[in-house]
Amino acid sequence: MLRTLASSALLLALALFSLPAHADELGVLVSQLKPAVVHLEMRSADGKASATGFLLSPDGMIATNNHVIRDEEQITAIFEDGSRHEVLGWLARDESLDLAIVKIAGGPYPVLRLGSAAKLAQGTPVAILGGPLGFSFSFSEGIVSAVRPDGLPAEMKKDAEWAPPSSLLQVTADVAHGSSGSPVVTADGTVVGVAQSMMPEGNVNFAVFAERVEEMRAGIHAGAPVHPFSDESVLRNLLISALLVGGAAGLFNLSMRRKARRQQAARQRAFRA
Repeated sequence: MLRTLASSALLLALALFSLPAHADELGVLVSQLKPAVVHLEMRSADGKASATGFLLSPDGMIATNNHVIRDEEQITAIFEDGSRHEVLGWLARDESLDLAIVKIAGGPYPVLRLGSAAKLAQGTPVAILGGPLGFSFSFSEGIVSAVRPDGLPAEMKKDAEWAPPSSLLQVTADVAHGSSGSPVVTADGTVVGVAQSMMPEGNVNFAVFAERVEEMRAGIHAGAPVHPFSDESVLRNLLISALLVGGAAGLFNLSMRRKARRQQAARQRAFRA
């Protein structure tokens, strides 16, 4: 009995002793991540929204989710020091992977290093720095729950309102609306995933493999064009002009399209971050 009590006391003492060291390590990790993470403010005809991204290159390439930039007219990248940079447009995007690489001017910027998610072991500690519910530069930690190279199970894919990407990392670090595009990192600050979605119940969160980001970045050649977000808004304005000429029937169709878009967005928000 005394031996058991002594062993328990020793374990408790060791745990308490290790807490400050763990806190110090997390503090170092946050300091390492913050300069290379940006809070994204988006504006479109449907209003304002927010998400997250992180720097891939000193000249201003930023990784985020494709659903973050879709249909947006203007995006601003805000750094932890409060400096603001207009996002010029996108360099690469992939609907099936739900990934995008966008560009800001200036630099050199600090960057995060991309790693591999495919060989991570269950239980590996991970952390996320992002903007859940608009609270920018929030930090959370957790573990790798599962590595899912084929994405969600078939029955879940069938029930989803949209096409979930393959190559998903399942984690317990917190993900919420606004976390989209946040870097999921290991203890040394290596990015292993891009926060993408969560289940509406339970601590079940997903990130796209960092390997897919690296593949997209490798496909961007020197001098690649930056595609402006405004192209979509110009098309929208042309459609509105045509509908005004077309009369009330056209306006009704526009209203129905916008209503359908809002309904679709509401369904997606139940799963996407």
